[in-house]
Amino acid sequence: MSYTETLSRFIVNCRLEDFPAPVLDTVRKCVLDWIGVTVGAVGDPGVLLLKKTIEEMGGRPQASVVGYGTRTTMAGAALMNGAMAHALDYDDAHSGVRTHPSAPLAAAIFPVAESLGISGRDFMTAFAAGCEAMLRVGYALGKAYYERGWHSTSILGRLGSAAGVK
Repeated sequence: MSYTETLSRFIVNCRLEDFPAPVLDTVRKCVLDWIGVTVGAVGDPGVLLLKKTIEEMGGRPQASVVGYGTRTTMAGAALMNGAMAHALDYDDAHSGVRTHPSAPLAAAIFPVAESLGISGRDFMTAFAAGCEAMLRVGYALGKAYYERGWHSTSILGRLGSAAGVK
């Protein structure tokens, strides 16, 4: 079985119990950090511009925009919450793969979880699985792409987010 198949099977089949207690403790801290930095960006000029754009696009109100008390589409909430999480650049970081895992990951999972009524337990599992995917791929890629100017969060974040919302 290839590495991709092994990782994919793990992501699809993992349960909260598959993660050791220190990993789950880190997940809790990452989510709390994500909430803090996201709320901290309320009122940021770039965030306000994005908020206006998303509101003008309209759509069915499926999920919340953190800190604003408004709802928009799942995609709009994910975009808005992700932009807010990284706007101040205080979001969590993983030095081994030089990425900010929570900004894209929590931003993608929260609107899906809210819209579909996913439990906190399933949210934690999704977050841990998404982070696992981000970090494993990041380690596999090494640092050469980052050193050539690619932003690892944009590359790894989309993979982790896809794994998290599986």
